[in-house]
Order: sequence, then structure tokens, then C-alpha cells
Amino acid sequence: MKKHIFPITIIGGTIMIWIFSFPHLTAEIPVHWGLKGEIDRYESKQAAMFSLIGIMVLTYCATTFLPEIDPKKENDKLFKRGYTFLVNYFLLLFFVMNCFAIIGGYGYNIPSGSLGIILIGAIFIVLGNFFQLIRSNFFFGIRTPWTLSSEVVWIKTHRFAAKLLIVFGFIIILSSILPISWTDFLVLGIICVSVLSTVSYSYFVFKKEVQSIK
Repeated sequence: MKKHIFPITIIGGTIMIWIFSFPHLTAEIPVHWGLKGEIDRYESKQAAMFSLIGIMVLTYCATTFLPEIDPKKENDKLFKRGYTFLVNYFLLLFFVMNCFAIIGGYGYNIPSGSLGIILIGAIFIVLGNFFQLIRSNFFFGIRTPWTLSSEVVWIKTHRFAAKLLIVFGFIIILSSILPISWTDFLVLGIICVSVLSTVSYSYFVFKKEVQSIK
């Protein structure tokens, strides 16, 4: 029950802030920011309110319900604390997004600068720390045919991915000082390299495990 206190509180607080602020907001408010923090999309305040609150509610419901129907849910207790932290971290991130939208709706220009790049890097680092704890399941993590077929491959792959994400996270944060044209390609390249190298690693670890059994 304790794990539900923070999500319910932060979602409820977000709803209350919207209700209080709604009459005072401009007709259209910012809802999306580019990598360098520039506003690149507006929505009506009604659409913004329902979509931004909806993301939080959907995240909470999905992350609460899915583990209950996971055939491997007995593994949940092995990474329960890390999983709860990750869910709360993303809810807090969505809360900040709601606050940014509301502040923009009041007509204030948020000097976010390179905040978008820093947040992406922080997400990589947080995910990297979480991946070291996660155990085999059907909904979260790196679910390739090889990780799902072997607990050993799952653990080794996620430890490899954890190190990769943490290193790349710091690189992304440092890249916030680079020109935006460079940063776009760097972030996209890092995401592609992370996915391809992790999937490839899981395959080679699996092949090695099979050969060691023969």
C-alpha cells in the first residue's frame, strides 16, 4: 500500500494545480519542448490538461497492473524497490512537464536552455541503475528471444546495458554544450548504438551459453 502513496499524491496534486490554474491560463499553452528547451508545439489548454494528466494516470495504471498479470511475477520481488523508484521518477518527470506547461500558460517564458538534453541524459543514467536490478519478466527490460529463454543471458545482458546507459547518459549531458545540430545526431546515434549493441550482446551471450552446455 505504501508504494501507492507517492503516485496518488503527485497525480492528485497535479490535478489540483490544473483546476486552480485553468481559468487563468491562455487559450493555447506549450506542451512540447525541443532538445535545447525551445517550445515546438502548442495545444489548447483543455487538450493539454487532459493529455498531460492522462499520461500520468496511464503510466501509474499500466505499471501497477502489468506486473500482476506477468507469468514471471514471482521475480518482481527481486527488483521491487528499483521498480518503484523508476515509476516514481517518471511520474515526477511528468509532474515537472505539467508545471512547465502551466507556467507557459500563464505567459511566462521558461529559460530552460539545455534542460531537454540534460533530462534525456538523466533518464539514461536512471535506467542504467535500474537495469542492474531488473529480473526476467515479460513487460519491462530487454526482452529478446535470448534473454527470455535464459536467466543467465538476461542478467548478463542487463548488466551490460546498465553500464552502456550510464556512460551514454553522461556523454549526452556533456553534449549539452555542443551546437544543436550536433546534439540531434549524437543523441540519435547513441540510441541506435545502445539498441543494436545490446541486442547483439544478448545473442552472443546466448550462443556462448549453448556452446558451454554441449
